[in-house]
Amino acid sequence: MVDTLQYWKFGGFLKKLYLPESFICRSGCAHAKDDIDGSIVRQVYYEEKNLPRIRVYCQKDVLN
Repeated sequence: MVDTLQYWKFGGFLKKLYLPESFICRSGCAHAKDDIDGSIVRQVYYEEKNLPRIRVYCQKDVLN
């Protein structure tokens, strides 16, 4: 198993010193955040009760 964050933070020791997934995905992969992002998953789960929407979001994230 490889944590790609280790490759994309370019040796940065600070937690915030890395390229976000959205930037990396501009290089050609399908962007998982085209519908929802992690900041609203809670809302989609508790208020909308829309598990299929969350499933699609997670699948795209894994593929990226």
